[in-house]
Amino acid sequence: MKERYLFVILVLFSILSMHSLQAQTQLYDLVVVVTQNDQTASGVFEIKVQIQSDGTVPFAMGTSNLVFTYNSSGLTGPTLQTIHNFSGGSYTTMTVTEPVTGRVSINIELSNTNNGTTVASSLMDVVTIRFTITDPAEFSGIVWRTASPNPTNVFDHDNSTQVSADDLSGVNVALPVELTSFSANAGNGQVMLTWVTESETNNFGFDIERSEDGIDFQKIGFVEGKGTTIVPQQYVFVDEKLAPGTYYYRLKQIDLDGAFEYSDAINVTVTPPKEFALAQNYPNPFNPTTTIRYDLPVSSHVVLTVYNILGKEVKTLVDVEQSAGIKTVVWDGTNKVGEPVSSGVYIYRLKARGFNKTLKLIMLK
Repeated sequence: MKERYLFVILVLFSILSMHSLQAQTQLYDLVVVVTQNDQTASGVFEIKVQIQSDGTVPFAMGTSNLVFTYNSSGLTGPTLQTIHNFSGGSYTTMTVTEPVTGRVSINIELSNTNNGTTVASSLMDVVTIRFTITDPAEFSGIVWRTASPNPTNVFDHDNSTQVSADDLSGVNVALPVELTSFSANAGNGQVMLTWVTESETNNFGFDIERSEDGIDFQKIGFVEGKGTTIVPQQYVFVDEKLAPGTYYYRLKQIDLDGAFEYSDAINVTVTPPKEFALAQNYPNPFNPTTTIRYDLPVSSHVVLTVYNILGKEVKTLVDVEQSAGIKTVVWDGTNKVGEPVSSGVYIYRLKARGFNKTLKLIMLK
C-alpha cells in the first residue's frame, strides 16, 4: 500500500514539475508602437503597448507590471489615454504611474485568481499612453525596463509564475519634421512649390514628386533639408517648361537614416498663355549657347529661324506643329550644316498663325 501512495505522489510531482517547466519557458513579445506624432512643441505623442504569446501554449496574464523609460528632454506628462484588454472584469482598473521622472509603470492587477485574459499568438492591445512633446528636436527614447527597481514583470495566471521575455521592443523614433504648409502657384508655364517646416530632426531632405493623374508620381527634383533645427524653415522649388494642364505634387521627406514620409498631394492648373509672344534670348550676348522662349495661346505650326544681318538664313530651329503653351529652344551657335558661326549680330524670327516677330541677338567669342 505504501508503494502505491509513493507511486501516486511521484506521478503528481512529475505532473507539477512539467507544468512548472512549461510555465517557466513560456515566452511573450511586449512591443510599443507609435499611434500619433504631432511633431511640434506642445504637440501630442501617443504610443500603444501590445503583447503576444511567443510560446507554443497561450497564457492568461496575471497581475503584472510593465515598465519603460522615455526621454524626458523631449516628452513629458505621460497619461493613460485608452485602456484596451486588461482592465475591468477579471482585473481591477488599470493605472499608469510615473515612479520617477522618465519612467512609466503600467499596473495590471487580477481581481481574482486564475481568471486572466488569454494572451494568444497575435498582438493584443494593452493600453495607449499620451505624452506632450516639449522638444521636437529630441528622440522618444522609449525602452522597456528590465533592471531593479521597477523591472518589467509579466505573470501567468495567478501571479505565481513569471514568464520570460523573448522580445522587449522599444521605440526610439525622432519627433522630426513638422510640415506646416505646402502650396503651389502656376504662371508663365511653370509651377512654384513652397513649403514651411516648424522644426526638423535628422532631415536629409525632400524628393519632389509630380503626377498628371494624382496616382502615378515621378521624382522630378530634390531639395536638401536642414538636418536638426527648431527654427522654422522655408523651401522653394520651381517646376519649369510645363504644358497647359493639371498637375499633382507631393513631398517625400527623407530622414538621414533613410526613413521617409509622404506629404498630402496638392494640385495646380497651368493655363495657356493669353497671346502669342517672342521673348529676348538669354543670355545675350552669348557663347556658346542661348535660349529662346516663345508663347503659343493655341496649337500652331511654328517656324523659328535665325538669319545673319544681311537676311540670309543661317539655321531653322523649329518647323513643326506645336500645342499651346510656353516653349523654349536652345541655339548652339551653329549653322544648318553644324559649323560654328562667327561673332556678330544675328536676327531670329518667329512665325505662327499670322503672328510674325523679329528680334536681334549677339554671338560674342
